Amino acid sequence: MIADIRSAGITARIVTLSNVTGEGVEQVKQLMVPGKTYCLLGSSGVGKTTLINHLLGRDALETAAVSGTGEGRHTTTRRHLVALDNGGLLIDMPGMRELGMLLPGNPGAGRGLDDSFADIVALASQCRFADCSHSNEPGCAIRQAIANGELDAAHYQSYLKLKAESEFNEMSYVDRRKKDKEFGKMVKSVLKGKR
Repeated sequence: MIADIRSAGITARIVTLSNVTGEGVEQVKQLMVPGKTYCLLGSSGVGKTTLINHLLGRDALETAAVSGTGEGRHTTTRRHLVALDNGGLLIDMPGMRELGMLLPGNPGAGRGLDDSFADIVALASQCRFADCSHSNEPGCAIRQAIANGELDAAHYQSYLKLKAESEFNEMSYVDRRKKDKEFGKMVKSVLKGKR
């Protein structure tokens, strides 16, 4: 899994851990600096609260058993601020269903996205045409890098998906509503044609 994460261009520090065996919990503890506040983000039932209990060394917060399908169960219904023994603070939050790129009206995710995918931005600057769409133009450095195996196609698709989400979020409220309505009309026309 770490190799897949690295091949996607993610260079952040990764600490692997297990809430079953306790492996990696000490590494996470060492990352928590006294006087700083931390927050665990993740889907419901992935083990955020169980990790906090491991960090505390006791069952201070309620958790539920793993389901018969091997999935965790949602138990956290409100935020908790937990003081760790070393003076660090940790926020336990209910699980998330979705994490967006940025809040509407708060520009800047596009720049951060380009920083995170610097390899793609560098390749795009080598295209023959400045307005290259990377779909069928001759001299496209992106398509050439994918063909040569220098750029992972899935990594590029992730970039395109995040770029589209960022551009959508940076639209004004009126523009987003207009785009949503246009999409709704298109869906209705397709469904109407199938009847």
